[in-house]
Amino acid sequence: MFQPKQVIYFNEFYFKNGNTAKPKYLIILGRIEERIIVASLPTRTNNSPSLVNTNHGCVNLDERRFNCYVFEPGRKICENDFSFELPTFIYGNQVEDYNIEILEEVYKIQGVDY
Repeated sequence: MFQPKQVIYFNEFYFKNGNTAKPKYLIILGRIEERIIVASLPTRTNNSPSLVNTNHGCVNLDERRFNCYVFEPGRKICENDFSFELPTFIYGNQVEDYNIEILEEVYKIQGVDY
């Protein structure tokens, strides 16, 4: 569990900042040893500058200190053919690290994955 390239759906994701838990996807981008994962919570909110015209892929604007990855709706992004139903975004400034031990404690597997 919690391996790079996984997209995991949580019925209730508990945010680090204490915001109210809500359904959320977690995209695992990398792993640091056996303790930490680097991940992002994708959003449907488009915060891209108006000059960005990318339907799918990486956007990097050094002069604006902006980077994100855009997921086109309906485009398969996983080996199991998973896709997001709406335009979805990962912003570089929102990539975080999560302690695997804490995630496993908070999100116990109950017969099936989350």
